[in-house]
Amino acid sequence: MKVITGMTANNSLKKYKIALTGGIASGKSTVSEIIEKLGYEVYSADKIYAELLEDEKFALDCSALLGIDPLYVDGNATFDRKTASKIVYGDEAIRKAFDEYTHKFVYDKIDEIFTKAKGRIVFFEIPLLFESGRQNDFDYVVVVMRDKTERVKSVVSRDGKTEDLAEKIISVQFDYDNIDDIRHTIIYNDGDLVSLSEKVFQDGGNRLRDEGLRIESLARIAEMTDDSIIFCKD
Repeated sequence: MKVITGMTANNSLKKYKIALTGGIASGKSTVSEIIEKLGYEVYSADKIYAELLEDEKFALDCSALLGIDPLYVDGNATFDRKTASKIVYGDEAIRKAFDEYTHKFVYDKIDEIFTKAKGRIVFFEIPLLFESGRQNDFDYVVVVMRDKTERVKSVVSRDGKTEDLAEKIISVQFDYDNIDDIRHTIIYNDGDLVSLSEKVFQDGGNRLRDEGLRIESLARIAEMTDDSIIFCKD
């Protein structure tokens, strides 16, 4: 696991925007749930995107961009995500253009949510953080890693996709196996839920504490008068 560094003594009142990322089926959502149980605000970029697609104009614009017909539900146009997935993962140029268009709306919403958030430490679960080049929009980044074979199995069983499509999706995503930025914390999801929870609590606390970055429970943060924040189990 690598270490987040950079928080300074005079930032005790600063709000921190932390990205939680990783490849498809790496375990991001599970880690998000663990963090959320600690009392932190955690938001999902996927959910933000889904909410944006509820707007008929946005759904129609996305459909037009890919050249596909919208689906109609009760007379309202909706985005055909299944057909769109086959198109964007079959043509790199189309995928990049589509991501560039949609990501702008997602990140605008993320900025809006962070501005309104009440907590001092706010997490955002973001699947395509490095692919969009937006990692520097965040104060810190937590990367969840998992064995590729296990990820493929999860995509097939969870999403009903074929093994070939699952491997294609993984192949066009960021190469997390070769990440080497010391600013990022890496959590290896290589066990059961109990093991993963321990990694979030222990690795996310002990390793970071060594560097003077501490993140504690939300209630404790509000009372803190020292120069650091702790990430650990209550």
